[in-house]
Amino acid sequence: MSSAPTRVSGRGLHLGRIAEVSICASDDPRVMLSVLGEREALPGCPVTDAFRSTTIAVGGASLRTVEHLAAALFGLSITGGLSVSVSGDELPLLDGGATAWLAALRAALSSAERAPDLVHARITRAATLTDGDARYAFTPAEDTQLSVRVDLGDARYDREVSWDGTSAAFEQDIAPARTFSREEDVMELVSRGVAAWVPRESVVVLCKDREPLHHGRPFADDEPARHKLLDLIGDVYIHCGVLRGHVHAERPGHARTHAILIRAVAEGVIAPV
Repeated sequence: MSSAPTRVSGRGLHLGRIAEVSICASDDPRVMLSVLGEREALPGCPVTDAFRSTTIAVGGASLRTVEHLAAALFGLSITGGLSVSVSGDELPLLDGGATAWLAALRAALSSAERAPDLVHARITRAATLTDGDARYAFTPAEDTQLSVRVDLGDARYDREVSWDGTSAAFEQDIAPARTFSREEDVMELVSRGVAAWVPRESVVVLCKDREPLHHGRPFADDEPARHKLLDLIGDVYIHCGVLRGHVHAERPGHARTHAILIRAVAEGVIAPV
């Protein structure tokens, strides 16, 4: 199997460096990541950092902010036959969500090359795991459903949202949800010289005493919750790939999600197929 590569490029949100990404179909039954000459399969790359994004180790290389691409892989139920090569150490922000990644994956793979009926792992038993004030409930099921309840300290945005595991719902409801930041956190980005180049259309700034700052597409009050769900979907894929079963997360975050998923796998709540 071969195809002309689909290429995307841009700056990473946190490191601000330009990265080029090449995506193409391959004969490998896995999703293979190549980063600065190192090559590993996803899922399976260990998480090395979870501060405001997910960083994984790809051999001796490191790749940050991989959760949006991983969410798109889950959203399309892509389990293999794909090669992703990255020239830098952080994936580009692109549109701030996963819509651009969906387009790139679809351009690289025809529908006949995807295997939507395959799964990597299943939830084997009901369990509720906690990390601080975060709570994750796992329920066995023959379908996929992921949901989150977020508490951002602002009643306008504290919502519960869910995804039914279908590519149509992912594309319509989850993928467009943009990265967001609280107004008080923006100054940190400014101090690191990051905010100057971030496309205004790719990020929403949540303000305490006024309406959120945004450009481009209209903002909906549940968009921050939907982006939290996008992050959860991507982080689940990084550990488990395409997962069958129901996961409900209350007050999720990258670090909490990774800690819980590692525990769920170790305790047999989630098992590979």
